[in-house]
Amino acid sequence: WERRRLQQAAECALEWGADFLKTSTGKVEVGATPEAVAQLLDVLRGTQRGLKVSGGVRTLQTALDYLDQVEAVMGEAYLRPETFRFGTSTLLMA
Repeated sequence: WERRRLQQAAECALEWGADFLKTSTGKVEVGATPEAVAQLLDVLRGTQRGLKVSGGVRTLQTALDYLDQVEAVMGEAYLRPETFRFGTSTLLMA
């Protein structure tokens, strides 16, 4: 059920013209998860729209893991500011 709601929300956002999808605000208990990122990448595949992984990116290793995940699905060319970003305010304070 949650998976379907995330997919529908992402598809709706793109239909309404969103340039980026974002995993989380970081203001809730559960932020980004590899599963949510995978699902958003599925929706983004074949578009020129971007992804911002935010909420829960608290270590350099976590950020690197997400970079690897996104590159594996979208390719190295996707890893540029126009299409991929992190929300890492907590990481910057660490």
